[in-house]
Amino acid sequence: MPGAFAARIIELSRKDPIVIALDDPLDDVLATLRELSLGVPLNLKVGWMPVLHGGLSAITRAKELAQGGLVIADLKIADVPHVSGGIARALFNAGADGVIIHGFLGPDVISEVVHSAQGSGVLVVAETTNPGASLCYPRCSDSIAAAARDAGADGIIAPATRPERITALRRIIGRDLVIVSPGVGAQGGDAAATIAAGADMIVVGRSIMRSKDPALELARLRSEALRSLPGHSVYR
Repeated sequence: MPGAFAARIIELSRKDPIVIALDDPLDDVLATLRELSLGVPLNLKVGWMPVLHGGLSAITRAKELAQGGLVIADLKIADVPHVSGGIARALFNAGADGVIIHGFLGPDVISEVVHSAQGSGVLVVAETTNPGASLCYPRCSDSIAAAARDAGADGIIAPATRPERITALRRIIGRDLVIVSPGVGAQGGDAAATIAAGADMIVVGRSIMRSKDPALELARLRSEALRSLPGHSVYR
């Protein structure tokens, strides 16, 4: 049975499977976010740049802008267990619903962050989107996915740029964990193919935030992703 955070992602994905990546200072994208929301909840992933420019208050501000949608802190936590746990607690205290951590540090780090989360969300990077990831991930991504499952994480991060890997990793983690997939749009991933491959939500940044018509682009991607949900239901 999915945990509370995973269950929330599954429920939200039936209406809006898009997570908007915020990779610029919040003040630079505030007008765009207000245009996109118009009273509608947004799922937001807050990266390093907003936090570097605005501190942890960037997470708190994103929570307000999300208007009830998810806020995922994406600092890709990667340190020894006690440090990783402390970072996660700070992000949760600032208002994050979930955090993203690297999985290559192993099950002790994953377990510590899951313990620190106390029911909030933990997503583990099983494989990244960039071509250079082939340097190491083919040898360890399956093991990372299994470690995330066994440590009680809520889900994994898997690449929309390689939908076949989403399907393979889904077989490892089963139905109780979720898959959130970055790489749609500017990096070449396809929204419909990503959901059909087994992802629950897709992450899109530049294709929306730097579009001439961000609201139209968000609506287009949301529609494409939702069209694939019937095929995706075999995983649930």
